[in-house]
Amino acid sequence: LKRVHTDVELVAVVPYEGFRRLFHAEDAEQYRRVVDAADEVIVVSEDESKVAYRLRNDYLVENSSIVVAWFNGVPRGGTAYTIRRARRKGVRIENLYPQAQMELEF
Repeated sequence: LKRVHTDVELVAVVPYEGFRRLFHAEDAEQYRRVVDAADEVIVVSEDESKVAYRLRNDYLVENSSIVVAWFNGVPRGGTAYTIRRARRKGVRIENLYPQAQMELEF
């Protein structure tokens, strides 16, 4: 993408240092490649906690002009939280889920 759109910047926003250890081998390697390719890495919390995930999601919404999500319509969890926050802030949302359920009321 960056080869075609040189103005695109990849910023990896991670909830806490060591987040990668949650991934299994193949996923951990893919995560490492994405983070290594990032122009900037932002760690939002020093502590591993549920709050760290919320801080990460808040940061993403506050610093994005569009939220791209894989949202299956389940009204609980981190993705639902982030979608609600983006809606309240008026941030455009693109849902990549095959059967998008973006019209659900929360």
